Amino acid sequence: MVEVDFYTGIEDKFSTASRLTAKARSQGLRVVVSLESREAAEAFDRLLWTLSSLSFVPHCVCGHTLAAETPVLIRHAPTGDLADVLINLASDAPEDFARFPRLVEFVGVDENDRAAARVRWRYYKERGCELRNHRLGGE
Repeated sequence: MVEVDFYTGIEDKFSTASRLTAKARSQGLRVVVSLESREAAEAFDRLLWTLSSLSFVPHCVCGHTLAAETPVLIRHAPTGDLADVLINLASDAPEDFARFPRLVEFVGVDENDRAAARVRWRYYKERGCELRNHRLGGE
């Protein structure tokens, strides 16, 4: 059964996701970050390069020659890559989410984002996932 954690009330989803990615990496977990588009994936890639001057999060885009040995992968479409955690920053549920033991969703404060998250919540619930909600910011 997939464990799905929703973090709600997020002002800056990319920033919050980058910090969680770094934390998961520091715990020795392999992470796949799923984004809406190639442009969004490139923006998240740039963000990880500038996350901290004191640490480095080893990452690359899926399909890169080093993807098999890199602990954090960034994608804009489903791939065959597996990880301990799938972080979804896209508006739709990843079609391959069931291949991952844990899925993390971030919900912004925008009403459209919240409505899309409610659809994803129902989708995961209908598929028997274990759902948890963590309020990080005001809603």
